[in-house]
Amino acid sequence: MKKLEVWALKLKNLDQLARLKDDLSIKKEFKIENWYWWEVENKKYVFAFEDGSIVLVWFGDLEYEKLFKRIGPVLVIERYLIEINHSQDRFFNVKDGKVVFSKFSLEAIEVLALVLSMSVSLEYFEEQVEKILDSVNFHQEFLQTRRVKFKTYQMLKIWAQVLEIKRNILNQLYIIDKPDIVWDSPMLKGLYERLVYLYDIQERFEALEYKIDFVNEVVSFVQERLSSRKDHFLERIIILLIAFEIVVYLIELFFKI
Repeated sequence: MKKLEVWALKLKNLDQLARLKDDLSIKKEFKIENWYWWEVENKKYVFAFEDGSIVLVWFGDLEYEKLFKRIGPVLVIERYLIEINHSQDRFFNVKDGKVVFSKFSLEAIEVLALVLSMSVSLEYFEEQVEKILDSVNFHQEFLQTRRVKFKTYQMLKIWAQVLEIKRNILNQLYIIDKPDIVWDSPMLKGLYERLVYLYDIQERFEALEYKIDFVNEVVSFVQERLSSRKDHFLERIIILLIAFEIVVYLIELFFKI
């Protein structure tokens, strides 16, 4: 039985991806849909995705630390151990939360890398949405003062942030549609569906979507309050102008008399 070390990471910026490529001794390079995979020395593999997530296969702890000491800090790091058990009858099995393959298959590893990249990307987006939720946590203040401290431009900025997050999720992750590589192989399709279930991809996306919808509701609520406050201010101005005109009229009338 062999243990396959797999690292899944979310890079801080895409410049790190270029530096990573320069630091690796790449023997083969292939592009599949919106990601690349590279074969490097000693039969190690790197799967690089356009959203800035990467998956390293068969990189030990020391190799990983040496590589990323030069590349720089990353946003999310996840480490997995995958087993290769030649005595296993089924091609893949999920046991005690661990994936076990009966043999090494690059196509299967591609599917695994894709799902792991989705997992770390979702974790990154989850952290981003949590920060936004913290920034709009005004309920206690509103209940105490009946005032909203936000400005319109702040609400528009938050609204733009959550829209960008949702757009990135739909464009970069295979949440709605399955990747093309699994459609022609029932075995790979089954592996993909099992891994998506194992790493709670769909459930995490739905939870994230719920939080994004909640933020949108908060933004709408605050916008209504700000709009109402503005309307009330304009109404007061109009009333004051009318009152001023009445006073001026009365003064003029008094002096004419």
